[in-house]
Amino acid sequence: MRSSVPVVFLLLASTLYGQSNTSIDRISDKNNSATPDHLPATLFPSCKTYAYTPVPQPDLIAELMNKRKRYRLVVGVGEFNGGVPPALEFVNNTVKLVDERLSQLGFDHLPSLENPPFLAGSSASKDAIKRALLDMLMVLDPDDLGVIYYIGHGVPTLDNKDLSLAVFDRPVGPDEGLRFSDVLGILELSETRKQISEIPHLIIILDTCFSGNVAMGPSTAIQTKNNLQRVVQIENAIVPDKITILTATADGDDTRAFELKAAKVSAFGYFLMRALNEDWACADKDSPDGIMTVEELNDYLTERLALAHDNNQIEGSMVPQILEKEKKVFIAYSPAYHAVDGARDKIIALSLQARKGETVKVAFADGPAYACSGPSSCGIPVSQGFQGPVTLARFSKAEGDTLGITPPSEKLLEKETVSFSGLLAARRGNVAGVSVTIKSAASFQGEVAIQPKAQPKPNQN
Repeated sequence: MRSSVPVVFLLLASTLYGQSNTSIDRISDKNNSATPDHLPATLFPSCKTYAYTPVPQPDLIAELMNKRKRYRLVVGVGEFNGGVPPALEFVNNTVKLVDERLSQLGFDHLPSLENPPFLAGSSASKDAIKRALLDMLMVLDPDDLGVIYYIGHGVPTLDNKDLSLAVFDRPVGPDEGLRFSDVLGILELSETRKQISEIPHLIIILDTCFSGNVAMGPSTAIQTKNNLQRVVQIENAIVPDKITILTATADGDDTRAFELKAAKVSAFGYFLMRALNEDWACADKDSPDGIMTVEELNDYLTERLALAHDNNQIEGSMVPQILEKEKKVFIAYSPAYHAVDGARDKIIALSLQARKGETVKVAFADGPAYACSGPSSCGIPVSQGFQGPVTLARFSKAEGDTLGITPPSEKLLEKETVSFSGLLAARRGNVAGVSVTIKSAASFQGEVAIQPKAQPKPNQN
């Protein structure tokens, strides 16, 4: 297998594999903008910078991206029970590097993983990985963000529509290990807000050989021949909208991920780490708004990996892949790099006024409800492109008994469901007796963010 990386799977916003403590310290140094002394300077072309300006306050994107609970799960499978195949020495160092960097980015470790806060070596068994995935499912609330990173071997399944991820206690093969579709099957049960398509609930990054096979998505290609059209291609597994996927390689039968020779780390992971740190301005360049989209990140990684190949720093070419539907998804945010509003305009606010003694509950599609208790003005962030229904229900609070034994109850006063697209077109309206106004992110001044209603967790069993 040489020094290629057959499979790396992760849910998050940054990854990387490092092989020595020196490399880890150097790469994760936030103030390091100089060229690492063991890599050629041609890998680090200068990037255009802009006159960055303060973001108008309150910063709605910061509320959505940063003021949420964030959890990480880092998994590394570089050694195997019985010693076959041979161990990948850089995997464990990669796990430590990625876990450290995610911790710096504000991602907490899972409650079940503390010392160490990741799975690697003999602890990365199939059952242990599945238990950790279930743990991620249980800790995530609808507004939270989960990141899972896996590094190890990966093998396409026999039908080439799935990927088998290696585990410590099973052979590496198409019918062994943990299937990526099984990972999706566990995580798709996680509840999330459905009215904001730009901000993911879970991020999966696969830094591995053949990883692009899981990022083809369901699609068709239409071929025109002799004035006749026909469907010539139908692709792949369905990835839930709440899950965003980045892969180190394109789809195909011979697509590999490689180690960055001089750095002794994953090439894909190395540059991914830089994009989220000292190379932010290089990656967030299509629209320097401080919002890094999946497409911007993918373009940056494609350019850097091509440079690495041209400079003989990786054994073969690498072309990362993303799903077409996820190009405009926000992968990370830094208000320090705000020069234009850009993608910020894709998020708007549904503003409403709750009367004294009343509570207004708002639900989008079949998602969980938000609640606004009066007297207060509340704003709910929504994607410009949201197409589903929105339901407002207005309640009055009945008093409990004078001894305080019986809690106050709610009486439904009025309930109404309307099309959000119609409300967006009108910019204002009256729904269930509640005055509603659509506001841009820039004009979202003085509003009180609605707190989500707590939802019961699904049963692990």
